[in-house]
Order: sequence, then C-alpha cells, then structure tokens
Amino acid sequence: MRYVYAFCVVALVTASAYGGSKTAPATAMKVRAGTGKVAAVQQSTVEVQADSGERLSANFGNETKDMLVGQTAWIDGNSIRLVDFPIQMENKDKVGGGDYMETNVKLSNTGLLTAKTKTWTTACADGFTGGVRVILMKKDGNELYITKLRKYGVNGTCVPSAPSSRNESWDETIPLDKIKETAKLAIVHIKKPTDRVDEFLARAKEVAEIVKTLSEAYKNASGGPGQPAPGGKQGGVQ
Repeated sequence: MRYVYAFCVVALVTASAYGGSKTAPATAMKVRAGTGKVAAVQQSTVEVQADSGERLSANFGNETKDMLVGQTAWIDGNSIRLVDFPIQMENKDKVGGGDYMETNVKLSNTGLLTAKTKTWTTACADGFTGGVRVILMKKDGNELYITKLRKYGVNGTCVPSAPSSRNESWDETIPLDKIKETAKLAIVHIKKPTDRVDEFLARAKEVAEIVKTLSEAYKNASGGPGQPAPGGKQGGVQ
C-alpha cells in the first residue's frame, strides 16, 4: 500500500522582547522555557499561567480576537507563542501512477474543521479509491485527534458516462479541549484505504519528524528564540 502525506507547521503569533512587532512586558521572567495555558484575554493583552505557576503577560495587539482561554502557550526565551487561528492548509498528492488527491482544510478556534477534497485520475482504464484524514498533533508529534476516514472513488477517463474526477466538501466538529492543545496538522492521503487508524498514525509520526527538523532550521535561520521567520509568521513550535 502506498502512503502519501503532507504536514503543516502551524502559523504562530509571537510576542517578543527581542525587537519584534509584538513585545512582552519588561518585567523579569523566571521561566525561560516551557509551556503554560492562556488564563485571560483582555483586549490586546494575553495573560499566561506557566506550568511552573508564574503568571506572564504579553501584548499581542490586534491578534487576540481568535485566542482561547485554556489554549496552550509555548514559552521560549522572552517570548510567548500561540497558535494563530484559523489554521488553513492544503495538500496535493500523487497517490498512484496517474491518481491524485488534493485537500484544502480550515480549522477554526470553535472546533469546526471544514475541508474540500478533489479526487481524480488521468489513467484511461483504471479508476481508484482514495481516502483522506486530517490529524491534529501536539508539539511532540503525538496525535490529539484524527478525523473520520473519507473515501472517494473515481473511474478511468476512458470509461463512458462515468466521472474520472470528483469534488467533495466535508466537515467535522472537534472537541475544544483538543483544539486548545493543537500545535501541528497533517493531511494524509492513502490509495485503497482501510479503516485502520494505525496506518494513518504511522504516517503522522513520520510527519512529526519532518516538522521537528524544519523547526530547528527555522530557529537557526531566525537568529534564536523570539525572532520571527523572514517574510512572515511561519515557524515551528519548538
């Protein structure tokens, strides 16, 4: 069985004391690395309760409207990082000789995941059935939530009166406690899918390793913690 996957390193909003456009307060921070939870969101200010018990705050300007109380925060140096909702990503894969799948996903902070999947083949005689799942993961790559399997079949282009391409919209409501912990997404396409979740999890673990490598590259290229990546807010949760 052939597996194809894609990853998304979730976009981050960073409040930084290192000269970024968003600055943390000048008060000393005892915690330099770790995690916490958003305790309060008040206009442009976000307060974070670190796992150590320390209370931190940062000014995120106009970026607070989609932040959630209870959302996981990552503390790195003098910066506080939060996932920037909604998360949007897309992935197109060649899953066979002339067989393709493409999925576009949007995940909101309300827990609603909406998606559109296109399935098509350029083969003349042979059609195929493909499957897609979206996997929400923690920073360490462990899965938080796996969407239901969606399976779509198409016929070969030479089969009369039978479609060789189809577009399907689908959605799923994800528990809010899973949304609050999400650091990474993966879109997984598989040809001839079964309902076995472990097959998809195997692909998610590989995705997590790729994300980890790219996260290190981001950290090195940006000059250390707290510095935004060149050209935008893309980065990885360390």
